Amino acid sequence: MGAVYEAEHETLPRKFAIKILRPELAHQPNFIERFRREAIAAARVEHPNVIYITDFGPTEDGSVYLVMEYLQGVGLDEVIASTSRIPIHRMLPILIQIADALDHAHRMNVIHRDLKPENILLTEVRGHKDVVKILDFGIAKLQEPEFTNVALTMKGQVFGTAEYMSPEQATGEPLDGRSDLYAVGCLAYEMMTGNPPFEGPPIEVLRSHVRKAPLPPSSKLRGHSIPPALDALVLRCLAKEPAERYQTGAEVRRDLMKARAILFSMSDEIVGRRRQTGALTPSARSKMTEGWSSLGGKVPELLGSAESGMFLSDPPSTSTSMHHVPEGEDPERLRDEYREVLRELANALVQAVLAPTETSEIIERLLVTEEEVAALTGTIALSEQNFDRIRFEYSQREKRLRYAILDLSMEQAKLKGLAAADPGSAPELHTQIEDLSFQIGALNNRCVETEKDRNAQIQELNNEVQRYRKTREELEGETAALFQTLHAQVETLRPAARGEHPLALYAKLDALRGSIDQARG
Repeated sequence: MGAVYEAEHETLPRKFAIKILRPELAHQPNFIERFRREAIAAARVEHPNVIYITDFGPTEDGSVYLVMEYLQGVGLDEVIASTSRIPIHRMLPILIQIADALDHAHRMNVIHRDLKPENILLTEVRGHKDVVKILDFGIAKLQEPEFTNVALTMKGQVFGTAEYMSPEQATGEPLDGRSDLYAVGCLAYEMMTGNPPFEGPPIEVLRSHVRKAPLPPSSKLRGHSIPPALDALVLRCLAKEPAERYQTGAEVRRDLMKARAILFSMSDEIVGRRRQTGALTPSARSKMTEGWSSLGGKVPELLGSAESGMFLSDPPSTSTSMHHVPEGEDPERLRDEYREVLRELANALVQAVLAPTETSEIIERLLVTEEEVAALTGTIALSEQNFDRIRFEYSQREKRLRYAILDLSMEQAKLKGLAAADPGSAPELHTQIEDLSFQIGALNNRCVETEKDRNAQIQELNNEVQRYRKTREELEGETAALFQTLHAQVETLRPAARGEHPLALYAKLDALRGSIDQARG
């Protein structure tokens, strides 16, 4: 509907993007109204992952314009075209931001209706890559009486892009936010496989959206490990009936975070194997963690932490000397390997009907605690990313308030100059000057309130992260205690052990213990 121009503020050293309705549409009321709704929709969705609008109005020649933030980045469509598919560790943070932005938009009664790779810009903010910006609310739907009572779309007229349309949008039925969540499923499908779920002539694509069940994304990939939970997530977004999909963006975001925790657990297991063979290189480690750092969050420690102990759970050391670790021996690797051999031996003793029932219960509980620790690690990393999100969101609010104060102050200074130059007009101008003073004071008060709100949200988030960390520490302590109990039970059963496999595992356990003792000095 419009042409977009790069612009620079005449006074302030800032760039903006100005979108102007095309001349041939400038005198058509429907298009002017659509343009106005685009401005209102984008301005209403105040979120760090949505482009923000600073102004809207008529031009001198009778057209209309809107002023947007100036962004530099790369379109998601360009990324997909250049890479054919996006690695899951990079894809998930992008989708989490999109889901979060849509959840906020839908709560503001705004449906985007044209979510596609071309309308997703990946930018860099303060060194954080892949920060999402959702663009182009040109056909957004505002679910408010003021707008729903005035229809701009004739019966049988469909707006959107065929490859990303929900079945109800393709058939011209009433829409709500779940239509956008269908588009999220299409985006995820294309990011994972390189292609949207349905391709071909637009009319055939629309028919497929309405009638044809999509294949799971994993069925189109070879040699890539896709968590089943991620397949299920995408297919649920692509359900034909809105009631069978996720109902909110927050639900999608929650399950994306769970999938990310599962992926981290899988990666951690792979790293454990590579650690033992020496196949984990610095570049491999960097690739596994870059998805976590893309939003500015803390990267989970895939190689173990010196604070987590070397063997089962470390007792307090009574020695003050520094222990020398022989070259090539990694205490963390030795501890993890010892735990795995211990677990395997306990399972073998259970299968040989030598271990008590309690041993099976300990093994099952260990699976639960380790999975919960992995999930909490992902949750903590994503929660920590929200610190930057809150600071960014409130800095944008404060920035707009400061610019408004600056504009009013300049206007006030101008009026004061006119009053000084023309004393006769001073009484009339004095009223305007006082009015501007009142407005400036009110905006300054809003700046103070904004800062208080920001600090309150940061404190609340900090408390939440601390709770997560405390829970994780408790689970890690429980895991260490369970391994200690398992170790004691396995040692008790040593005299009764028979068979080549259990005896070989006992021998390996003894060898690892010797290596650990040597590593400790």
